[in-house]
Amino acid sequence: FRGSEKFKNHKIIVLGHSLGAFMMPKIANSISIDKAIMMAGNARDLQDVIIDQYVYLNNLNPTKEGEDEIIKLKKEVSLLTSNKINTTASSDELPLGLSAKYWQSLINYKPLVEVKKVTIPLLILNGERDYQVTMKEFNLWKKTLVNTKTQFISYPKLNHLFIAGEGKPSPEEYTFKGEVDTKVIQDIIAFCKQ
Repeated sequence: FRGSEKFKNHKIIVLGHSLGAFMMPKIANSISIDKAIMMAGNARDLQDVIIDQYVYLNNLNPTKEGEDEIIKLKKEVSLLTSNKINTTASSDELPLGLSAKYWQSLINYKPLVEVKKVTIPLLILNGERDYQVTMKEFNLWKKTLVNTKTQFISYPKLNHLFIAGEGKPSPEEYTFKGEVDTKVIQDIIAFCKQ
């Protein structure tokens, strides 16, 4: 886009959701863009967030199988964070059955360190009913970027998909058709126009 005559007067604004938002600091520091939007992005290591998710889901409907999955996941995370991990480790031994190369690409990535190097305007959004990327993550971004021009907006009734809901959030609400809340779209548009 930067090299195209057609787009030379356009701003490049990149939006990332979830893992895309988690990686946004690295993206923003790697390519030339004008602004970035981070929606429901975790600030902590992915493996730590996954453990929290498993614990939350098992607490919704406690089962022995769920407890066993949490124990298994913690064992996999322990291997992942040990000095025994290498690219030949079997994906069967690692969280979510993902490859060692995938995990190694994330192990040394520290988004809260990387985001401090970002010089472009940022908009960070989170649903307060998001059990996958909770307000704990949102508040870590906020604490890290205090005294910067970063804009932060959270939405009390929205989930991970920025769709409104009621009550305790659960995976079941993702089975119903919904739309991204209009306020989120308006906030994104306003940020892009600034």
